[in-house]
Amino acid sequence: MELNVSQSAVTAAIKGLEELLEVRLFERLPNGVSLTYEGHQFLAHARHIAAAVDEAVQFPRRANESLEGIVRLAVSYTVAGYFLPPYLARFARAFPNIEVQLTESDRQNLEEGLISGEFDMAVMLISNLVNQEDIGYETLIRSRRRLWLCTDHPLLLQPSVSLKDAEEPYIMLTVDEASNTAQKYWNRTPYRPTVIFRTIGHGRSRDGG
Repeated sequence: MELNVSQSAVTAAIKGLEELLEVRLFERLPNGVSLTYEGHQFLAHARHIAAAVDEAVQFPRRANESLEGIVRLAVSYTVAGYFLPPYLARFARAFPNIEVQLTESDRQNLEEGLISGEFDMAVMLISNLVNQEDIGYETLIRSRRRLWLCTDHPLLLQPSVSLKDAEEPYIMLTVDEASNTAQKYWNRTPYRPTVIFRTIGHGRSRDGG
């Protein structure tokens, strides 16, 4: 049988395995090799393990294919644009018979929809979650705060940037209530951002109108 590896590599692998098991697996004969008693035992166990691994790999696929239904998933605007696409594609491949009904909306509508049962689940920012008593949540990923600057900005020469540097002209992002979340950091200090521009908030309704 062709293994697509050199004979020396196979010999070294067998030698290493025999040293690990502290038994001889093969009898070296003039015209080749044959399995020892211990070798036959090891081969039988190895075949059972390989079959079990193959079964373990195949089982989730068969189980997932038998699942059918609809999941009503709601997402916030930031999640829809920056986080969701690759995970939604992976879910579709893993569960081909489950339809995902996707709704994009703001934080308030997502919270109300979860409580009323309109949505089965939601993926959203929890830094601005208001109703934490009636909504169970789990953090899927944490994203560090980042300051975006032009390539020749003087702050890039500093080893670190603090909220004290807020005197620099600042563009405030407002989508998904980002301005409220960012403002919480400044409210803990005597500093305030010098906002020269605020982005337009997302004002679409649930049906996209």
